[in-house]
Amino acid sequence: MQKEYVPVECNKIACTFYNNCHRCATEIVRMREEDPAIDIMFIGQGAGAQEDANGRPFQGPAGKLLRQKVKPLLETHQLNIILDNTIRSRPLDENGKNRAPTDKELTFCLDFVWQRIETYKPTWIIPLGSSATASMLPDTKGLPIGSVRGRDYNRNGYKFLPTYHPAAILHCSEQERKGMLEAVMCGDIAKICNSISFNSNLL
Repeated sequence: MQKEYVPVECNKIACTFYNNCHRCATEIVRMREEDPAIDIMFIGQGAGAQEDANGRPFQGPAGKLLRQKVKPLLETHQLNIILDNTIRSRPLDENGKNRAPTDKELTFCLDFVWQRIETYKPTWIIPLGSSATASMLPDTKGLPIGSVRGRDYNRNGYKFLPTYHPAAILHCSEQERKGMLEAVMCGDIAKICNSISFNSNLL
């Protein structure tokens, strides 16, 4: 397994975050080190405290849960993936707590997400949670993630399949629902992994 961190060169001075942005990098994980093709790109909402501190995506509890669930699938199917966020820095409210990014903030940062997509051309893109899904698929804005997850979408020639964000699992206090959310998220991701593996075996 090979890991690579691709930094972002940002010169958008008008951006809300510009002077305090740690410009969280894009992470590339390759199980097939000799093959540059990217199978899946995971996109979360934005950097949290851990990500903002070390400049790498999916480093907090939700990121660790995602990595834990995805790792066996990557190893089984030998997949190459990208981990990224719609926002490169940590959005905070007036009390210093995490908040959802504004539309203006998303407008600045999404340019970099699409640059990554155009550069690496992933076979599938999995937005995690309603915020990332609405950012990547504007037609889904305002819809609950439960009504759009597990469905195939196409935008700009790329295939998307949204699912729950692992943070939704961690924040759920009801054990039965927590287990359901985890099973659904893992099932959605496994569906894509199996599809990629099946199609590659046909070639």
